[in-house]
Amino acid sequence: MLLAIAALAINVDDPQQSWQVAPNPEHLAYRDFIATSGAGIFDLQINVMVDVAEQSPMRLLMGGEQGISWFGRDQNRRVVLRNPVHGCLWDCFFETSARKVTVFVPRTLTRYERGQPVVHCPVVYPLDQCLLMYHMASRQGAIFHAAGAFHEGRGALFLGRSRTGKSTVSRQLQAHGGFRVVSDDRIIVRKLPEGYTAYGTPWPGEAKIARNESAPLDALFFLHKAPENRIVPVTPRLAFERLLPVASIPWFDPEVFPSVLEYLDQLTTDVPAFDLHFKPTPEIADDIARLLRSIQGSR
Repeated sequence: MLLAIAALAINVDDPQQSWQVAPNPEHLAYRDFIATSGAGIFDLQINVMVDVAEQSPMRLLMGGEQGISWFGRDQNRRVVLRNPVHGCLWDCFFETSARKVTVFVPRTLTRYERGQPVVHCPVVYPLDQCLLMYHMASRQGAIFHAAGAFHEGRGALFLGRSRTGKSTVSRQLQAHGGFRVVSDDRIIVRKLPEGYTAYGTPWPGEAKIARNESAPLDALFFLHKAPENRIVPVTPRLAFERLLPVASIPWFDPEVFPSVLEYLDQLTTDVPAFDLHFKPTPEIADDIARLLRSIQGSR
């Protein structure tokens, strides 16, 4: 099974050759991110093993948040997802570069479909976010709590945690007609030789928007609900501070997170940022469109 997320080719395979790794029909947002073919050169190679992982001593880095526990030893990392009903859902091993990954899935979570043994692909939320967070940490990329919209072929991020208005802004931009919203909850930004590029992801929010599309990034907007619309420029330093709580950063891993901070510092130096004070009316989309045209016109 092949996935394409943020222009990264992810191959999910069964080296045991005894189970078919298949998409989970419950994860509808991934339909646009399943690739039909690949060139054989993959950014991430993920092997799915239907078995119990051999235990090796690792130090607990962080545990308990949403059932996820992180472990580490030297360059080796392990992340495990458990829930009270099924116990372990997957047990994942990789090095900090996160290029080659092994995921162990319990046999109890396999099934037969049309007489064939099947394991539904475990590389969905939250495992894919965990792996991509590490993979991009040393490669000038990061995942953000943000809606993303493209205007005249250029991208803008609308950043904020839960209940700050990402889905609300997304609906206003969609209704405007001049914007193409690609995600209302998570966006990936990578720095490529040609500049910063924003990518839609398969992790939607309330508006259920998840499109596998990309565009050059022109602006960062930090969301603030307000009684009137205002767009206020912010300094690169303040933008950096505002990005910290809305970027996926492995704070628990001192060997990895400094490179993410360096990337965020460069991003906020290179891309203009604004505080977006807004009320949920169509006028806010007009204001954003005018500002983006002025940025695009100054390039």
